[in-house]
Amino acid sequence: MELLEIKEFCDRIIPMKRNKDIPSLRIAATKDCNFNCYYCPLHGDSYECDNEKQLKKEDYLRIIEIAHSLGFDHFSVTGGEPLTVPEITFSIAKQISEFEDVKYLRLNTNGFFLDKYSDEIEQANFGKIKVSLDTLDSKKHSKITNQPHGIESIIRGIDKMIEKQIPVRLHTVVTKSNLEELDNIISFCEEKRY
Repeated sequence: MELLEIKEFCDRIIPMKRNKDIPSLRIAATKDCNFNCYYCPLHGDSYECDNEKQLKKEDYLRIIEIAHSLGFDHFSVTGGEPLTVPEITFSIAKQISEFEDVKYLRLNTNGFFLDKYSDEIEQANFGKIKVSLDTLDSKKHSKITNQPHGIESIIRGIDKMIEKQIPVRLHTVVTKSNLEELDNIISFCEEKRY
């Protein structure tokens, strides 16, 4: 990111400093995702990014520093799938967690890599993990996400977060394909004590 682009970013944010209700900052660490959900907009929150516009780790860290200096104290790391770029995601989280006045730091994820990166997630001090879970049925999950065996990885990851006492919040996109499962998903949440 060029210095001029950072200045333009600051010029857009500075008027917000006068407002006591500064919004949270959602940081799309990548446009890429290991799932290809049929209902998801291409590249998630990073839909306008192409490879040439993709930020580097240093760009993210500079923007976070500027945003925090302007009063931002609520942060979410999202994507695409942020855990497909752990070197960026955990660098972002480390910098944010070093600010003493942060109200929250959240990770928005499809959950597939929670188990693999559970130690790093714990060390990153995420206050909450927001996981997409649209079905508990393995075949249906594979059809929705185009990722075989994804549901098993997600549930292992959720269990690992609970074991580490990291709060988890589940998000379900309700469609015709999972409408009859809502009771089961709610029961799953009650069982896990969300």
